[in-house]
Amino acid sequence: MSLWTTLTSSRTRHISISKATARYIAIDMRPLDTVNGQGFMELIKVLEPRYNMESRSHITNTVLPKMYAELRDTVKRKLGEAKFLSSTTDGWTGRNSKSFNTVTILAKCPGFCRTVPGFQTMSRITTLVPLLSRNL
Repeated sequence: MSLWTTLTSSRTRHISISKATARYIAIDMRPLDTVNGQGFMELIKVLEPRYNMESRSHITNTVLPKMYAELRDTVKRKLGEAKFLSSTTDGWTGRNSKSFNTVTILAKCPGFCRTVPGFQTMSRITTLVPLLSRNL
């Protein structure tokens, strides 16, 4: 296969670029129309000349739903493994009178949670508790 042959949509590299594009849109909260932008298409062509940009509808109807399903399944599985769960909710109204709600769930899961350096040992916690209670 020549270096300049177009990547087919079944190739691992093509799928990886499509997923990375969808992650970029989701994480940076970019408009889905980003994939139609001339500058974005030029950037992708410089990074991988063989890649043909997926359409907005393909990203919207195929790539993002698949990524969502994978993430949802991972979160469900990890929450199912949790020994303890704690949840909080918050609601507010923005300046434009638009309502927002958040739900935060903290889970104690084996092998999934990260610890804060210096605060995970019992000896460190027991030395901090008296100091904190004196300052209340």
